[in-house]
Amino acid sequence: LAVGGHCERVAVLDMETSQVRASAEAPGGTSILKSGRFLSCGGLNGEIVLRDPSSLSKLFTLPAHNGPITGLDAKMDLLVTCGISTFRNEYATDTSLKVFDLRMAPRPLSAIPFPIGAQLIKYSPKFSS
Repeated sequence: LAVGGHCERVAVLDMETSQVRASAEAPGGTSILKSGRFLSCGGLNGEIVLRDPSSLSKLFTLPAHNGPITGLDAKMDLLVTCGISTFRNEYATDTSLKVFDLRMAPRPLSAIPFPIGAQLIKYSPKFSS
């Protein structure tokens, strides 16, 4: 079980023993966690930090939004995020979804315009890439 939050730490708990298996600093906090090939951590600073799921070492950092990440989901080699943007010190829901290719060295792909903004995101179980 991966946990994070405003405490500026991310941890992996062993559910059988109720012990912390690994822990690492997460400056600025972590708003969202997602497991898979990477432990994808959506930061309150708008960055995605991809970590090793067992050691929690930081492998990659990807800029996504200029405010907090509010949602992320991954399917196969695609990671999609939604978040908050700031403009003239005002917060607003970002009107684009950010898409990242996680094959080899992770990299951003074209953003998907979503004019009404999104706070949460989830792949459809029927989606195939």
